[in-house]
Amino acid sequence: MKTYLTLALAGSIVSATAAQATNVVHVTPANMQGWSDVTSESGGGGNAEITGDAYDGNGSVAAHGDRDRFVLGGEFGLYGNPNTDGGVNNLGTLSNFTNLSFSYKVDSMSTSSINPLYGPALRIVFWQGNVKDELVFEQAYQAGGYGAAAAKGTWNVTSADSTFYLKSTGNENNEKTLAQWVSSNNLGTATVGGVYVGVGSGAGSGVFVHYDDIIAGANEYKFDLSAAAAAVPEPATWAMMIGGFGFVGASMRRRSGRPARAA
Repeated sequence: MKTYLTLALAGSIVSATAAQATNVVHVTPANMQGWSDVTSESGGGGNAEITGDAYDGNGSVAAHGDRDRFVLGGEFGLYGNPNTDGGVNNLGTLSNFTNLSFSYKVDSMSTSSINPLYGPALRIVFWQGNVKDELVFEQAYQAGGYGAAAAKGTWNVTSADSTFYLKSTGNENNEKTLAQWVSSNNLGTATVGGVYVGVGSGAGSGVFVHYDDIIAGANEYKFDLSAAAAAVPEPATWAMMIGGFGFVGASMRRRSGRPARAA
């Protein structure tokens, strides 16, 4: 049985966040859907790949430290300015990404000089004209810090209530939700160039984490070893199907109980 820890103020927030993502995108080794492990950003043996350690479906991304960057849009997602490069990596405006979230767990074999529960950072890259910045989720700066994180081997689930810091300020403790950053700092019209998950640097080569279900705007990215996972209904779908079967069965029973009409 899987165990999950939801990093949110209320369970209803998680459901609302997931509902904003209208398109499930299955990412497999054969079809990476724009995601890539940017090797030029790796260091200290860092790497990431899709493996069979499943959150749901049949896989997730496994990442090792000391440093790694797994990016939607590759190097363009990290460095390309969508306002000047012809929109190659233009993902839309930041106001459409206030639902950015993901699921992650720290592997039982992971070690880190920072904290045993050191986990991956979720980042969104955006541009205002020619000025680049990032909003960053890290467990260390959430309410409760690492003490609020799940134990090793247990999945953490972030939500729209999870907080981010603005990289350019240099103040990791100035945390707000993405919706708060958009409204209070006039960032809604900023152009998103990339989304990525990273580990390190400086966390140590023993870092070993897994992540999946990255919700970003209209898309929910699920990382699977094969596309067969796409045929497996989600828990909510199962519930709807079972409810539908029950309705059909009840209707049939009502019909069978009616007296036959005379010819």
